[in-house]
Amino acid sequence: MNLLRGCHQRSHLHYDWSRGKSRDATFINSAKNFISSHKITGIEIDFECYIWQAPPSDAPNLTSFHNDLRSGLCSSHISLATLAGHWSLEG
Repeated sequence: MNLLRGCHQRSHLHYDWSRGKSRDATFINSAKNFISSHKITGIEIDFECYIWQAPPSDAPNLTSFHNDLRSGLCSSHISLATLAGHWSLEG
C-alpha cells in the first residue's frame, strides 16, 4: 500500500471538500491509475490532521467522497485514517 496524505497542519493546505464531485473524481481516477501503474494492492489515505472549525458541509462531503472512492477503486484495498469525533466536523 502507499500513503496519500490529505492535508498539512497549516489550514490553507487541507483538502477542500467543497470542491465537489469533479475534483473527487479526478482524485479517485488518479489513485486508480497509481494503483494500476505501480501494481500495488491498494492505498492508505490519512485525513486525520484537520483544521478546527471546518465548514459544516465537510461531514456529508467527506462521507460522499468515501463512498465514491470505494466504488471507484473496486476491489483495491483502501485504508482510511479519518476524524473520529463528530465535533471535528461540526464547524
